[in-house]
Amino acid sequence: MIALDPLTVLLFSALVVVVTSALFLADAWGPDLSLAERLWCTAFASSLLACVLLAPVELLPEARTPLVLLANCLLVLAPSAAWNGLRAHAGRRAMLPVTAGLVSLTAFAAVVEPHDYPWEGMIGYLSAMILALSLLVWEAVRDDRGHLRTVIAFAVIMGFLAAYYVMRLVVFVFLGPDSDFFATYASTQVTGILASLGVLVTALALIVLRHDHQHAARAGSRNFDPMTGARTTASFTSRASELLRDLAADGTPLSLVVFEPESDREIAAAFGREDADRALVAIGETVISLLPTGAIVGRDGAAGRSFEVLLPGSVEDEAAQWAETVRVAILSGVFETDSTPLRLPVALGISSTQRQGYGLATLQAAAHEAAAVAIAARETRAGSI
Repeated sequence: MIALDPLTVLLFSALVVVVTSALFLADAWGPDLSLAERLWCTAFASSLLACVLLAPVELLPEARTPLVLLANCLLVLAPSAAWNGLRAHAGRRAMLPVTAGLVSLTAFAAVVEPHDYPWEGMIGYLSAMILALSLLVWEAVRDDRGHLRTVIAFAVIMGFLAAYYVMRLVVFVFLGPDSDFFATYASTQVTGILASLGVLVTALALIVLRHDHQHAARAGSRNFDPMTGARTTASFTSRASELLRDLAADGTPLSLVVFEPESDREIAAAFGREDADRALVAIGETVISLLPTGAIVGRDGAAGRSFEVLLPGSVEDEAAQWAETVRVAILSGVFETDSTPLRLPVALGISSTQRQGYGLATLQAAAHEAAAVAIAARETRAGSI
């Protein structure tokens, strides 16, 4: 059996912390970091810097006390910053004053506690670490993303680490750092191994959370058309079908309104497709800005040049009144091209579950047919003048 001396154990633990922290920073760092990612980067940068500060301690005896104090403050900052990052990631307010208080407790304890090197401020440091780790475990458990197995494992290991620090504090206070029990089970070497494990597991859990969030964001962006903000065909169809099933169960009415731009082809022919797209965006912005609560809007899947709006709880007459309000708002706006200001007329098509039932395809076909009839009727009137 190979026995490792304490220095080798500490160096290995520090190497694990440095490499893990550096890899996380390399993976997470970028120009558009969220608050959660900035706090997580702070946590790992603190761990890395603490190892750098502790490396020359034995070589610089006159600077040992301030170096250990700074390192302890950084080691407390790491789990506290990670805790605040989890809060921000879950949409809760980051409690930075708590982090500042824990770091201040660590620094203050080093001044008032009478122990000699390397145990100055040990009680304050261990107390702050216990509080920071406990907050981290609590936030991981209550996080709505806690179903991820990696995060559950993270909470369990952080809980074990917090329990270890509680044991270390109790042994330090009642038996002292010179006791055999402390030297065997709560020494700096044992703490270094467990701390490096904690950093490694934290990095893994937070990388999983980051990538899970990025995957959800990418999925969300695929659910919505980036040009207009309306739902894409697949997203609209899925959500609309689900909504119709729910409403059919209790007979709640629903209306579907189609907004069909009447001058799309003319604008594209006269000014170019870019201006036609801008006109479509302007129409979409007005429709979306006037949506009632609970309504769903999507782009037409056939050509993508019209908008479909589901109005749950609205009968056909109510839907017609709302649609006419939107049509007037669109028509009253002035669309600017390079040469000519334009109005943007839209045709309305309305269907309802009262007439067509709860089949989405039937509702869509009836509404689009009504819009086509309205456009044809208007063209007929214009041609007869």
